[in-house]
Amino acid sequence: MSDAIQQLQSLHHSLSQKASERLPLLAAQPALPPLTLRCADDCAFSFRYDGQQLTITPATDNNGISIDAKDWLGLSDDMEAVPPLIYGDRLRSAPGELNTLLAWEPALRAIYRGLPVYDPLAPDLIDEAGHEHDPARTYGLNDSPTTRRRALNTLGYLVVHDVFNDEEQERFRHYAQQLKAAAREDDKHSWWGKNSQGDSVLCRTLNGGDIDELAGLYQDSRITQLAALMPEGLKGANPREQDGVTVIYKNPDMSEGLSDLPWHRDCGMGGHAIMCPTVIISIYLYDATDEAGALRFLPGSHKASFGFLDAGDRNAPRGVRADARAGSVTLHYGDVMHAAPEPQGHCEHYRQSILLTYQPEYRHHRGDRHYNDILFNEREDGQVPNMKDLVDGN
Repeated sequence: MSDAIQQLQSLHHSLSQKASERLPLLAAQPALPPLTLRCADDCAFSFRYDGQQLTITPATDNNGISIDAKDWLGLSDDMEAVPPLIYGDRLRSAPGELNTLLAWEPALRAIYRGLPVYDPLAPDLIDEAGHEHDPARTYGLNDSPTTRRRALNTLGYLVVHDVFNDEEQERFRHYAQQLKAAAREDDKHSWWGKNSQGDSVLCRTLNGGDIDELAGLYQDSRITQLAALMPEGLKGANPREQDGVTVIYKNPDMSEGLSDLPWHRDCGMGGHAIMCPTVIISIYLYDATDEAGALRFLPGSHKASFGFLDAGDRNAPRGVRADARAGSVTLHYGDVMHAAPEPQGHCEHYRQSILLTYQPEYRHHRGDRHYNDILFNEREDGQVPNMKDLVDGN
């Protein structure tokens, strides 16, 4: 018996005896269908939660999702997550079981890590000083750093207006178009999707740091002022490396790929235990309206757990729109839940933004370059499949 299987057996036997202690963390979690995970004949456990009681018991039949023991341990210590196991084709399951596992992810994080399941109807908006923060409030560069820092830490995001002027925005837009014109589906420096007509459409470029002015944004005095609001120990990415400076291109009428993003966290492809806190700075090139496909946040969700859910699902929370204008900057924690719903109308310019990343120093636990690289799913055409399509077998 391997050390990993022994650890899993010991962990789950302990959790089964303390299952009732986890119930308060599941208060916001609706009842779930039964889930069974197995990695060997003598290491399989079933999870059941009916909205009131939680049970974790050894499984005696051969049903359930087959998972590698190390991957299962990774789920238990927040090094792994469900989406990369699906994108990496590292699970074996019967039809419908992957949807069950996705539904269970918030509860599993509560069970394994003690993170409460997020309640969209009762978010925690109180900071460490006892002050409540308005999730829709926006700020300026001259507002109190203490107030802005507390808002960022409490809500998980911050919107700051009037950071870049019109002339700078025009240059940034030119650079965005320059990167777009140079992007190719097979370059491994860009993400692509398809619209309803079947045309390939660019969704993001990962090599914005090839342009000197964009690479220099990490040293811009306004950006360094905002970076000072982040937790200590975070370091700006190397702008000359892939993903150091990313440009997002929101598109209308998309049918495939990752343009209309579901509710997700940026550490949702794995590595939360070592890469968080991560903070993303977004510089907006156009107004972020609902018609333009604005980003939306679940305030306070970085302190809890919430699962993958399509932003257009009738059961999905609406969240709070990042009310950014051209020249605005947002900061958000990588593990705050956010979504990029499809544009709600027609407009001249859909959302475009430049992204800068700040993280602690870490090494990918699987030895890969970047956690998001799993999204290419061994495809050479740059098309990034949608999670729902993978789970549903499309």
